[in-house]
Amino acid sequence: MSAARVVCGLEGVAPVYTRVEDAKADFLPYFKDNFKIEIISETDDEIVFDMVGVDAPIANALRRILIAEVPTVAIEQVYIFKNTSIIQDEVLAHRIGLIPLNVDPRKMDFLKRA
Repeated sequence: MSAARVVCGLEGVAPVYTRVEDAKADFLPYFKDNFKIEIISETDDEIVFDMVGVDAPIANALRRILIAEVPTVAIEQVYIFKNTSIIQDEVLAHRIGLIPLNVDPRKMDFLKRA
């Protein structure tokens, strides 16, 4: 699992533009000058870092990319024999698939689908 912190402050905040052309022309130099990543701690399984000088949407996009790249294991198929509960079979199967599993994906033997 990876962790990230985003540090936002009033210093170095990007100016507000009324024209898209002005914003595009100034964005890259501003980003190069103000964006920094400071690593707080790092282990084999986790890295904690601060992203400084970046707006929340860009930080969120980077966070989503990092989460998508973390290998995970989940239940994919559920066979229900007799469901006498009030929860429909599809909802129950979906909820079972959302249960977090503490399994190392590197030790799994994945079956190839034909």
